[in-house]
Amino acid sequence: MKPKLTWSRLWTVLSMVMIALSVLAFGRVKAHAATVPTGIHQTQATSTSINVEWDAIFGDDKKVWTKISDNISMSPCTYDYSYNTSEYFYSLKPGQTYFVQFGKSDDSRLSSTPPVDTVWSAPIPVVTAPASTPSETVKLTKSTTNSLTFTWQAVPGATSYNVSYHLATANSDSNSVVSTATNSITINGLQSDTDYDIEIMPVRTEASTGFAATESSTSKWNCPTLPKGVSGLEVTYFSSSGSLHFEWNRCKVADGYEVEIYAYNGKKTVIKQSSSSDYLYLLNKKLKTAQIYKYRIRAYVNIADNNKSYSSWSAYQYTSRILDKATVKKSGSKMKVSWKKFKGASSYNVYMATGNTASTFKKMGTTTKTNLLLKKNIKKGTDYYIRIVPVYKKGKKSYPAYVSKNSYTVRVWYSSSGKFYVYN
Repeated sequence: MKPKLTWSRLWTVLSMVMIALSVLAFGRVKAHAATVPTGIHQTQATSTSINVEWDAIFGDDKKVWTKISDNISMSPCTYDYSYNTSEYFYSLKPGQTYFVQFGKSDDSRLSSTPPVDTVWSAPIPVVTAPASTPSETVKLTKSTTNSLTFTWQAVPGATSYNVSYHLATANSDSNSVVSTATNSITINGLQSDTDYDIEIMPVRTEASTGFAATESSTSKWNCPTLPKGVSGLEVTYFSSSGSLHFEWNRCKVADGYEVEIYAYNGKKTVIKQSSSSDYLYLLNKKLKTAQIYKYRIRAYVNIADNNKSYSSWSAYQYTSRILDKATVKKSGSKMKVSWKKFKGASSYNVYMATGNTASTFKKMGTTTKTNLLLKKNIKKGTDYYIRIVPVYKKGKKSYPAYVSKNSYTVRVWYSSSGKFYVYN
């Protein structure tokens, strides 16, 4: 006999069905609980923004809640949400570490803050790029023939600096890059007597992720390495009045040159003079003494704070004026020339001409004394020009005084009447 269906029995059945449906619904929620995004990593940075990406979740509605804070406790923080697999964070400070979190919720209702059931990732550190190096603080502090040393103002938040460099005559595609953890660097292996361009880029690296944030660089142009030395130095004029002229081969990037002049055996400079050109003209009372001088040259480049870096000195060279006074006496049909001792001279070359041109001067002899009998018969009605050239010897080399084309020490006029006139 079938049981009679009553309202009480029907209510019991309906109650059991509702309970079963509730259990099934609860199980479905548990099976589809929110999944935290994975593969979270920083991809970009400027001095005021960052970009973070994560892995896509298959079958998900893609809505991901985000928050950012300047401390790992995530309080205070700023909330937002994204329907993509990446998020930009703006209006940040340069050279800072921030922390970001990403969360998912089953509650799809619109709201300005994450639902209470949002499941969050662990805080992830991210960094912004430091500000650029102030250009006025970048200084070239030392230059050598193969290196350049720079300093600059430390940039807040920078953990290191990338320094790129290339020949000033090349483009930046040929950059080489070196790094430093401090606000100074020496770049080695450079060419001598050459201009280089450099760029300094502050970097902030997040140690736990290895992400390096950089943005803008600061440039310094035409930074010169030193020449290895100066070649071609010579005296081109040295008059009896003390006017002394030097010339040399110009270096490619030198800012100037320094010439030192000493007495031939002296240890203190008689004159030290600078020039920004490849020549130097001097007219100095200190050069009027009758003696041999030694001289040398070096190049320099300008560096920071009105300082200079100098190349090595050239080897010493020697020069003097020719003698500007002498005594000449007639000795039969010849002339005898006498002069005062010339400081530093080891010997003297004596020349004579019957016309004041270079082609007519002929060497009459060399002597270690201060006089010489010229072995040539003199003729009446003739001008004679005598040139006395001091010679300094160092080792196996001899260094005669500078002689200009028509220079002479003394002029003699042997008149037709037989009178002998000497002009100093």
